[in-house]
Amino acid sequence: MKSFNFVANSCLSRTFFLEHKAEYDLDLLFLNDEMRRLAGVFFANCRDLIESPKTLERLKHINAQLVAMHLKHKSFINTLVSDLEENQMTIILLKSSAFNGSLYHSSSPRGNSDIDILVLDKDFHKFGNIIAKYARPFAPKIARPLDNSYESTWISDNDASVIIDVHFALINPALFKIDHAGLFLQSAKHPAFHSDRIRILCSEHNMLHSALHIFSDGYIPHHSSLDAAMLVKNLQPNIEAARYNSMKWGCRTAFDFLLLELNSTFPQITLESASLVKNSKMLLLRKILKHRYRKHSLKRRIQQLLLQYFMSDSPLRALKLQLQYVKARVLN
Repeated sequence: MKSFNFVANSCLSRTFFLEHKAEYDLDLLFLNDEMRRLAGVFFANCRDLIESPKTLERLKHINAQLVAMHLKHKSFINTLVSDLEENQMTIILLKSSAFNGSLYHSSSPRGNSDIDILVLDKDFHKFGNIIAKYARPFAPKIARPLDNSYESTWISDNDASVIIDVHFALINPALFKIDHAGLFLQSAKHPAFHSDRIRILCSEHNMLHSALHIFSDGYIPHHSSLDAAMLVKNLQPNIEAARYNSMKWGCRTAFDFLLLELNSTFPQITLESASLVKNSKMLLLRKILKHRYRKHSLKRRIQQLLLQYFMSDSPLRALKLQLQYVKARVLN
C-alpha cells in the first residue's frame, strides 16, 4: 500500500516524488498489474526527474505497451461510429476508456484490461447486433450464477487482446438504484473522438462510479482512487451534488468511503472536513477491503457478502440479491 501511495501521489505531484523518491527502489515498483496501470501517468509526470537510465528505459517500455493498447482500443471504438450514427445510438465510455484522452493524455494513458461501454437498457440488444459485426461473444468455460446479469463480454475479431465489456448498468441493479437515462442526459462528448455519439460521464457521476468500482472489485489500494483524485484536482466536481446523487443511488456509504480514502491517501487533495464521514463502519470496510482475494475463491465470496451488506445502503437489497444467487445456483 505504501508503494502504491507513493506512485499515485507522484502522478499528481512532482514535489511529492522529489521529497520521497529516496525511500523506494523505482525498479521494483511496477511489478504487478495494479501498479503497471499507473506507470504511464507516473512516467509523464516524473520522467525528467528520474536519474537512473535503467529505470527510465523500463518505464518507457511499459508506457509504450500502454499506448499501444490504448490505440487498439481507440481504433476499435472508432469502428463503431458509423453504425452508431446510422442507428442514432449513443454510448458512454467508462473507467480508463473514458479517462484516456480526457483526464489522462493519450501519450501516457492509464493502463487497463478492456474497453468498458455503457448503453441504455433499451439499446442493449441493438448494440449487440452492431458490435457482433466486429467482435464475438466471450463464453466462459464455467458459467456461474448471475454472470452477465448487467453486461456482456466480447472479443475483437481482428485482435484477441481487445476485450470489450458492454454494460446496460454501471453495477448490479439489484443493489443500487441508478438513473441511467440521467447519466446520458448529463454526459459530455468525449474529446478524443470526432463524434457526439461517443460520450463520458460528468465529473460527479465519474466520482460515484469510482466509488462503485472499488466496491465491485473489492480491494484497496485501487487505481480508481487515482482517477477520483485526478477528477478532484483537475475538474473540481461538486462533492455535495455527488453526495446527493449517492443517496438517491443507494451508494452513500461507498462514496463516503472513497472520500475518506482520498483524504488519507492524497495530501495534496483538499476536501472540506464537513464532507468526510469517520466512523466504525469505515474502519470495518477498510479491514474488509485491505486484502485482494483470488476471483471466485471462497474468501472472495465471503468478502463480497460482507461488502454487499456493509457498503451498500440497503441490507434488504443485499438480501434479495443473495436470494437470487441461491436460486440461480439451485436451478443451475
